[in-house]
Amino acid sequence: MLTTDRDIDRRITLGADSLEDAGWQVQIVAMPRDDGVDQDRRVHRLRAGRGGQRRERLVVDGYRVLRGLIGTNRQPMRAVKRLVLGHLMDPERFYDRLFWPEIAPEIGPDTGNLHPDVVVAHDLPVLAVAARCAEAAGAALVYDSHELYVEQELSPAEQRKWAAIERRYITRADAVTTVNASIAAELCSRYGLAGVHVISNAVPRAELAPGSRYFHRHFALADTQHVLLYQGALSAGRSLDVLVRAMAEVRTPVVLVLLGDGEMDSRLRRLVRRLRLQGRVHLHP
Repeated sequence: MLTTDRDIDRRITLGADSLEDAGWQVQIVAMPRDDGVDQDRRVHRLRAGRGGQRRERLVVDGYRVLRGLIGTNRQPMRAVKRLVLGHLMDPERFYDRLFWPEIAPEIGPDTGNLHPDVVVAHDLPVLAVAARCAEAAGAALVYDSHELYVEQELSPAEQRKWAAIERRYITRADAVTTVNASIAAELCSRYGLAGVHVISNAVPRAELAPGSRYFHRHFALADTQHVLLYQGALSAGRSLDVLVRAMAEVRTPVVLVLLGDGEMDSRLRRLVRRLRLQGRVHLHP
């Protein structure tokens, strides 16, 4: 499995768990972590660049520094990413030069622990290099589209580049998977695919625990009130401010709880106060 994640997406680890339960060996090749610590034995981190990777590694290290200073999803950081990948660098070549020098020596049948029977590209940035890896190893290629990547908040130049990459490589995949039926239908329509498999972001099957009334007690809510829960990072680019504003229009007995931490916390709290939604919207760390 190839991914540009630093913090490995839960979809990837659950997929790896399911494959191991079915008897497969799984290795996840990912970007370097900031702290260099991995609890998951399956994760293989790209190491310090050498040779053809040098310029790309400088970009990665510079991005890490900026991310620590101004946050991952704030407008200035998104502007930097648009400038670099939209105008200064070829994104296909960028990720190829990051991943390929590290993967290439170890994909042969007699050379190391990365020799694959199947290569999975987790989202569009690694699709081209995953196709190269699969071809070199004589392996099957699976493309797991976590989203309609091209439809994100990208500049027109970025959208054109990513759309061309997806169109060029998606038909090389032996199988394409995605998260829901609507994205599957769009990929089929957009690229003339015969079918896309839907694998939902489900939790491991388990007996349901009794329902918790924690939020009702913590926020002194009436028993008749329903809780709409957002659980995750309070990051820019997720339309959380839109979600808060929408609560002003809701007439049913529903309260919104935002459970998480992040750079949007103080901004969302100010928005709640300004709209006088203290009784309808609650933030919980």
